[in-house]
Amino acid sequence: MYEKHQEIYSHIEELDGMDGLLGLTTSMMSKQRVLEFEGSGQWREAPAYYESEIQEYPNEFENYAGLYRSYDNLGEFSTLLSRVEGAIKTHPEWEQQLTDWRIASARKAQDWESLVIALSRSTHPSFEAGLGQLMLDMRDNRVEDFGKHLQQVRCMLIPPLAATSMESYLRSYESMVQLHLLHELEVAFRSRNTNITAGDTLGSQIAIAAQDTDSYVDRVRAYQPILDKRFESMAPSFKVREQVASLRRLAFYDVRIPHIIPEEDVTYLKEACGKLWLDSAKAARKVGNSQVWHSAMIHAEKLEERASAIERAKWELLHVSEHQAKRTIESVLKRTQSESSLATTAAGRLRQTSSAARRLVILKPNLDRYQDTAINKSDPGFIRAKAHLLRVQCMECMDRDGLNPSEIIEEYQQAMGECERWEKSYYLAGQYYLKLFDISMRSKDHPPNYTYMTGACRSYGKALTLGPKHLYQALPRLLTLWLDLAQNAAEETSPASTAVSIINEMMLKLADLLPAYMFLSAFPQIISRICHKNAGAFEVLQKIIVKVILAFPDQAIWQMVSVSRSVVPERMHVCNMILDTIKDQAIRERILATLDVCDSLIALCKTPVPDGVYTLSLQKHFPEVKQPPQHNVAVPSQQFLWPSIPGSSATMASHQPFRPNLPKIDRFLDEVVVLRSQQKPHKITAVGSDGVHYTFLCKPNDDLRKDAKVMEFNGLVNMLLHKDHKTSKRNLYIRTYSVVPLNEKCGIIEWVPNTLPFQDIVRQQYNANNIKIPEIIDIKRILDNENHVELFTTELVAKLPPIFYQWFIDISPDPSAWFETRLRYTRTTAVMSMVGHILGLGDRHGHNLLFDERNGDLVHVDFNCLFEAGKSLPKPETVPFRLTHNMIDAMGLSGYDGVYRVSCEKTLQVLRDNSESLISVLEGFIHDPLIEWSESKSKSQQIRQEAIRIDAAGLLGQEGGGAVLGAADEARTRLRSRADEKAQAVLMQVKEKLTGMDNVNSDVQPLSVRGQVERLIQTATNPENLAKMYYGWSAYL
Repeated sequence: MYEKHQEIYSHIEELDGMDGLLGLTTSMMSKQRVLEFEGSGQWREAPAYYESEIQEYPNEFENYAGLYRSYDNLGEFSTLLSRVEGAIKTHPEWEQQLTDWRIASARKAQDWESLVIALSRSTHPSFEAGLGQLMLDMRDNRVEDFGKHLQQVRCMLIPPLAATSMESYLRSYESMVQLHLLHELEVAFRSRNTNITAGDTLGSQIAIAAQDTDSYVDRVRAYQPILDKRFESMAPSFKVREQVASLRRLAFYDVRIPHIIPEEDVTYLKEACGKLWLDSAKAARKVGNSQVWHSAMIHAEKLEERASAIERAKWELLHVSEHQAKRTIESVLKRTQSESSLATTAAGRLRQTSSAARRLVILKPNLDRYQDTAINKSDPGFIRAKAHLLRVQCMECMDRDGLNPSEIIEEYQQAMGECERWEKSYYLAGQYYLKLFDISMRSKDHPPNYTYMTGACRSYGKALTLGPKHLYQALPRLLTLWLDLAQNAAEETSPASTAVSIINEMMLKLADLLPAYMFLSAFPQIISRICHKNAGAFEVLQKIIVKVILAFPDQAIWQMVSVSRSVVPERMHVCNMILDTIKDQAIRERILATLDVCDSLIALCKTPVPDGVYTLSLQKHFPEVKQPPQHNVAVPSQQFLWPSIPGSSATMASHQPFRPNLPKIDRFLDEVVVLRSQQKPHKITAVGSDGVHYTFLCKPNDDLRKDAKVMEFNGLVNMLLHKDHKTSKRNLYIRTYSVVPLNEKCGIIEWVPNTLPFQDIVRQQYNANNIKIPEIIDIKRILDNENHVELFTTELVAKLPPIFYQWFIDISPDPSAWFETRLRYTRTTAVMSMVGHILGLGDRHGHNLLFDERNGDLVHVDFNCLFEAGKSLPKPETVPFRLTHNMIDAMGLSGYDGVYRVSCEKTLQVLRDNSESLISVLEGFIHDPLIEWSESKSKSQQIRQEAIRIDAAGLLGQEGGGAVLGAADEARTRLRSRADEKAQAVLMQVKEKLTGMDNVNSDVQPLSVRGQVERLIQTATNPENLAKMYYGWSAYL
């Protein structure tokens, strides 16, 4: 059974599932081992196995097919062709079964004579036969035949495409890829062939803007951006992408039509083909396919691809040694020195400066206005810049303790000089300066060196002006460094104050130079510091806030509502003062209209609802709620509030972060639904100007600032997961939604449609299977018994067998959709398990976990129990996240091993790699005085009420008003002090989790990612811990 599952997983390239199955076998059979090799891309090991199987079972076709599959993935097409032809001679009855292998291997090996023979022996139409015939038509420049055969192959693909697309996109993807290949083959043939006219059947299929030019190279260059976009839109499967890349190399660059491609274009063809081979090598390195990497590198180096040595150095750094990688880098720099004379001169000046003084230089890069700038990655200067950065990596690996900082900074300077508009050099330099600053802060012999801090901030700022690639790492960190330093620098003449003045001046420039959408991406963090005490920093903050409001008023005002309507007078006053500086009349009207809607929603939340009433009329029962001015208030849905970010500096200035004509609120529907819970939240529906109904939950008597901050944190996590190759390939993400706090007492939450609570799903399944869940009184009796662990296992879990898996079958129309649904469930569960652990998220009972019945996604709701607050409940929580037997069983045969465990490990690694950026977002909790931090909630409320009462007395002009207001300030200071202490302790706890030091003694080494995940899983599934959970948490489900 396990072997069959492994074969299925191998076929669909689900390597994580294969990994989980390996742990279920007590003995490692040869077949399972070879499947493991194939799944991990170690195809070199597979042929020996299949050869031995062929020797033992010479008439088993499956063994031959496995051998051919191995040679195909190894790129040994000539060997594959000879083995197939040999098998046809010994087993002539297999000829038609082997025809596609024969045609494909001949085409890929460019053995045209063998391809002709193979096609002549083919008796049944197939995609491989059609593709092989088209390649021959292209080689011989048979225009009419090419058009006719192309049409035939496309028609052949329509029936299977129609059948599979009715089931799911995943099932039809193979046909989609085949159509993709045919399209690119047509483009290649048409673009290089001047004999084709618009009147030809083939010519009418596609239009190429550069067709009228004489040069084939010009046509390919004109179409290259489209080719790049098509490649990027493909599934992140190495097998699929390599299939397309292989055909491109043949169609665009290798197959030459005589007398049509002039000799002077051959150089370009070689360069472009070399780049494709290099791209294949990079992809092979990332998936660990060593054989394909070596093969692709041989071709790239043979075609003299300039950047191939950089790729070789990266491989050597991973798989050989740091010394070998460093030697390769040295040869790159030596060989390309003459090719980059201008950059070399600039870099030389930097080197002379630093070498003359032989001391650490603090970079002071000029800040320039952002612009659309595409980096030419084939430029010698860019290649040399990459070499310098890679040399830094080698130096750090070779000598971690004895490095001279000036040598490292010199390498960064060299990289900057070689390619001045590449943001990575500046970002990494900023990281290194920050590392030096942290070291100086820990030194007992010397005071902190704040010049390192200014160097880090300048480098981060320069990186941001050059491109958005490091936006989510650099900007949150830059804001935190700057504002914390300004907050703590009290003495005007101290080194810290001097650094603050320098950074304030730099941030003032950045406020003008950076696009507004960059600041919008970190707007909650900026708003949390709105009452900053440093005058210079506050001036810059105000300028940034106004800039964002003017550029994106609809998005900015929804994020400022809770501050504008705050009960803390200072925050409310500062926020409204900034809003009052907006002079643009149209924008002011939109701001005021949005605030009016918010006031109406606050009034709706405050209106008491009688018991037993679940449907109300907006017009009748909430007369104070006004309909918004038509088309003047944006719909506060997540998709309309958060900006998209360009993928590179090429579109940094021209990028539009929101699509045009975002929907506005047209009106609210009259029906208000009251949910059956203690707080009685109201469900209302806004009709957008686009005609779509947008539903929101108005939550009274609930502080939603934590929920909003968690959504901001999760949004950053999603961005980081998307950027990381390993997590992006697995499509790891968190389901998020819009949370808008209106004030400290209420807010609105975007309704997530098509979701059901875990508790309801499981209970329905038990009822459908005629399995009775014990009564609450019996459950409490078991959990309160002194033998509660044993009884929990035998009386609850054993009598409630796992049935959650049945729900995924019920909601899936076909097996392919079922597998995709289960995969989404497992992966979204894994991601939130790790993120929830980092945040100390508790109260994960069955109604706080929702599941999307369309695709199986897990959606978490209610984030009020954060930062290990669950451990302080009357019944302390003992598990880090929910992973009960129903949830484990629904993950498949291997349970939490395989997809779940690997997804946890990859997610946690990304969280660790970006810990500083994540901590920067969480630090917003510290600077929001309304968030409850104190150990004693009642005590904090008492202090806060005292401050508000004293405020009121002072404002009413009672005797001694000045002293009264001073007492109010003192009360707030006490509250702030308690909050700061708790917040700092919480952040330290988060940092320990991000380093694997949580629940570990200080004299023990931090846990590895794998070790930390293992410990968390064991803790979450331990019956002793589950049996201690509060009965309402339903650990038995």
